[in-house]
Amino acid sequence: MTRSEVKDSLNTLKRIFEPTRRSHVARRDGLLQALYDSTGKNRKDDPDSIFFYAQDDDGFPTSDPIMNVGGSRVIPTLQLEHSLNPDDWQGEPKPAGVGGRKKNIEVCNDLFPIADFDEEECLHCHQSTDCQCPPRILRDYVRDWNLFWTDGFRIKATEGIGYGLFCNQNEGFSRQFAMGQYTGALLPKSASTKNKSDYYGDIPIGKIGANTTCYIDGASKGSAFRFLNHSCEPNSELVVARCGAGSRRMLVVMATQDIDMGEEITINYGDDYFTDCRCGPCQKHSSKK
Repeated sequence: MTRSEVKDSLNTLKRIFEPTRRSHVARRDGLLQALYDSTGKNRKDDPDSIFFYAQDDDGFPTSDPIMNVGGSRVIPTLQLEHSLNPDDWQGEPKPAGVGGRKKNIEVCNDLFPIADFDEEECLHCHQSTDCQCPPRILRDYVRDWNLFWTDGFRIKATEGIGYGLFCNQNEGFSRQFAMGQYTGALLPKSASTKNKSDYYGDIPIGKIGANTTCYIDGASKGSAFRFLNHSCEPNSELVVARCGAGSRRMLVVMATQDIDMGEEITINYGDDYFTDCRCGPCQKHSSKK
């Protein structure tokens, strides 16, 4: 099926959908995964971009979530792994601890050495130096994340602040649950890229302890976590971690408390993010004054 045919099938199913019917739910989940397929199997009609969609309560796409990024209107596209443009890194030194003969930074692996056992905790066993998890654990996590997000979350409009990401699991998410990777374009912290976007996370590059980081810019391309909104009382955080022995470094979204079905997933972007904070807790406090 082409992506246009997938959309038509979703619209047809939406008209008769009954959430209590397992066959309907399975059909919807399969179509959502086909809509966001990034392997090339369903990309005959639009091979370049896989756009996100805002969703209704049943998970059906409703509209393109058009975002305002630096004064420009952007429709963000799905990117399950990081990307790197060598032109952005011209003249930047290769970070300490990264092997290889190449001097220039050309691919993502030129920024990240094998994760440091002494510093980075394994997501699976929650150990650092004592981790015995095999390398395949990372493949299992990434595979599950790439399939889970299409129905584990909902991208929905939020009052006054655009779109947000919401929990869509009946059992919710438990504390310390690793929801997935924060991904996007890797950018150096140079003058030309500083404050390039509000949709970014920081991740260490090179050897841990070298105090060198870069931006993960999810403004135009990234995982669904680029829709995370700020809260001064967040229920999640961005964690630098690895998964299994010999794993690469990741920036993972982790629940810091139990998150209920339908609850918005939020993180704290830091004190410099807003001059006038519009998060829910701050709005409640201001309304009481």
